[in-house]
Amino acid sequence: MAVTITGNNTPTAGGVTYGDGTTYATTAAGTAGQVLTSAGVSAPTWSTPSAGAMTLITTTTASASATVDFTGLTSAYKNYLVIVTNAVPATNNAALVFRTSTNNGSSYDSGASNYYSTHTNFGDTAWNYGQTVDDRFYINFYGQDNTANIGGTSFTMTIVNPSAANRIQWYITGFENGFSASLGAFVGGGYRLATTGAVNAIRFFFGSGNIASGTFKLYGIS
Repeated sequence: MAVTITGNNTPTAGGVTYGDGTTYATTAAGTAGQVLTSAGVSAPTWSTPSAGAMTLITTTTASASATVDFTGLTSAYKNYLVIVTNAVPATNNAALVFRTSTNNGSSYDSGASNYYSTHTNFGDTAWNYGQTVDDRFYINFYGQDNTANIGGTSFTMTIVNPSAANRIQWYITGFENGFSASLGAFVGGGYRLATTGAVNAIRFFFGSGNIASGTFKLYGIS
């Protein structure tokens, strides 16, 4: 049987048809990204879904890249999580490192004592422990990556409260095919020294040469 739509039952562009118990009605149009939410026996409404505890912000795939930078970090997220998979250097014997910025990437903290690092590395049957103060934070502190490695360096890095005024902290866990084909796992952490201001950009790069390949994902944790 054909349905004739007249008067107030004329469909709204972008609306959804529903039954009100007597007739068919149409909701108003929502906005992009909204979802339709049930109101029981009343008319359904459009609403903006709440963000989950972890939100993927961006993914960068390195390919002969001098650096991988994430800018625009804001106080909307209390913490950030970086997941790096198979970062391989273009130059042998290079260590992957990290720096922070307080001016959205116009420059990066590179003073001789800007970063404090502590690491424990487990390689084959031996382990090493070290601390250092430097102009950068070393991801694989004792590791030296080679271009021929299968897998390179992979790790997770949690950056704690980057919108705080100073002493921004982070910690890492990871695995690498290290120098001379040795295998290693590492844990560690660090923080900024003698700098103030909210961190709103971060940078990853090898101590020498480009990042030949690798995937870098940035998540916000609310």
